[in-house]
Amino acid sequence: MRASRGRRSWRIILALAGCLLGPMVAAEDALHFSLQAGLQVPTAPDLKRTAGTGPSPNLGAMVAWGSREDFALRLRVDMTRFREARQEVDSPGLKQAITTKVRSESVGLEQLDYEGPWSFGAGLYAVRWTVDSANRLESAGDVFEPRSTTRWTRLGLGLMVGRQWSKHTDVELRFMSSHYGQENQPTNVVSVNLVWTF
Repeated sequence: MRASRGRRSWRIILALAGCLLGPMVAAEDALHFSLQAGLQVPTAPDLKRTAGTGPSPNLGAMVAWGSREDFALRLRVDMTRFREARQEVDSPGLKQAITTKVRSESVGLEQLDYEGPWSFGAGLYAVRWTVDSANRLESAGDVFEPRSTTRWTRLGLGLMVGRQWSKHTDVELRFMSSHYGQENQPTNVVSVNLVWTF
């Protein structure tokens, strides 16, 4: 059931992107391709526990249709590999260490409005969360360390503001809110990116 909902989320985003961007491919003078690189920081408490509190690399690619004089629609694909996080519990007779590695991939559709060198936008995304975990238990000289990988696909909402730095480069601040896990915990993140447009 969860996998079915995840595939449905991806299909909704891709269908919207295809409907909005597909007919525009013929207008080559209005298409713009971009690459992004930056840092992303988790701000939700549960994500901080599993992904660490420091910045992690965020990479992506975009194709946009529109004009800097008015507005643009942008299809965006990006990924983040968060830092490894470690939680330790030391009680009499038992020592436990939980190590987690979180990564996310997203595809989404954004609308940008331009005011001089500034841009303001909002986006809708399908976000694929993956958590690799190892649970190491030590008791009376015995060691037990089960490992697992879990994945969830959730919808995400984003807000962003950017400023043109040069003719082909923008600096962008983005906030994205999504959820993950069996209990649907919030996974809010903030990223700062450089965007190179060709």
